[in-house]
Amino acid sequence: MPHVDFGLCFNFRNPKPFETPFPEFYEEMLKQIEAVEALGFDTVWLPEHHFSPEDGYNPSPLAMAAAIAARTERIKIGTWLVLLPLHHALRIAEDAAVIDNLSNGRFMLGMGLGYRKEEYEAYGVDRSDRASLMEEGLTVLCGALGDAPFSFSGRHYQVKAADLHPKPVQRPLPIWVGARSTPAARRAARHDASLLLIDVGGNARATYETYASTLRERGRNPAEFGVHGMMLDSFFISDDPGRTREQLRPFVEFDATAMAGWYEESALSGHDPVLLEMMESGGGMRPPGLEEMVVPDASHTIRAIERKLEEAPYTHLVFGGGNTTPSGLSAGEMFPYLERFAREVIPHFR
Repeated sequence: MPHVDFGLCFNFRNPKPFETPFPEFYEEMLKQIEAVEALGFDTVWLPEHHFSPEDGYNPSPLAMAAAIAARTERIKIGTWLVLLPLHHALRIAEDAAVIDNLSNGRFMLGMGLGYRKEEYEAYGVDRSDRASLMEEGLTVLCGALGDAPFSFSGRHYQVKAADLHPKPVQRPLPIWVGARSTPAARRAARHDASLLLIDVGGNARATYETYASTLRERGRNPAEFGVHGMMLDSFFISDDPGRTREQLRPFVEFDATAMAGWYEESALSGHDPVLLEMMESGGGMRPPGLEEMVVPDASHTIRAIERKLEEAPYTHLVFGGGNTTPSGLSAGEMFPYLERFAREVIPHFR
């Protein structure tokens, strides 16, 4: 059985119906991440979104990664994902190098395009340029993280002899690129990046095959690269599933409604053909319901993971989509589910 790294995602949503003052909320979540490390999880992943007044979705994953690095010793820290077209690539490279030093070589830099038109509009970035911004940004970032001063002249970037210091501990720093379409998969392969495989409408296999074939065309072995996938179901193991579903219901419903609204807005705006195709095909935008999320014993979770591993050669799995802990659920209420997964599921894959 292949080794799989098991990770959790933290988007630090603090919904108004359940809101805790943000200093207290951040402290509670950071303590939860310390507990996750002690339980034996391998990774934590941090997404990025902006301008979310209903819950304060984390707009600064690199700042949070630095905080986590200072409070942990073993667990790896990844961004899933930094919205590179909204930032200057040199700034991201420098921040990533500092975080890798703070963590002593435990940082993984994942990047993607994003999809919310509101974010592009607020940053004053033309959304139609996002693919070319991503392409040039990856070139600049990877070049700047190398050993020698780096120069580049393109449509969006003019870089002259950028000599980044400090250098990251890991050489090279692990770079991951998100993809939920074949053009994005080819982009990840062109830049020798590991793959953050985002399954929309059951397209994971086709997206991965495009990624792998592009690597082979470039003389690279796909087995040398990581593949990150998300699982939305079967994480919560409970001896009383009915009670657990009622416990989780208000928090899961908030997450489902919020994310579905963002996806649907992006699809209907005409700016995201992948999401629009999924919506028109009847694929829906909402994550699995509580029936799929809560299972009566670990065997259900193990089988779900084994089925997932048939989809693509995943090296990393993260649970719960954008947030493993349902938004608003306290760390204390979440801990028994984390502990049971770590005790009954992770050892099966070691």
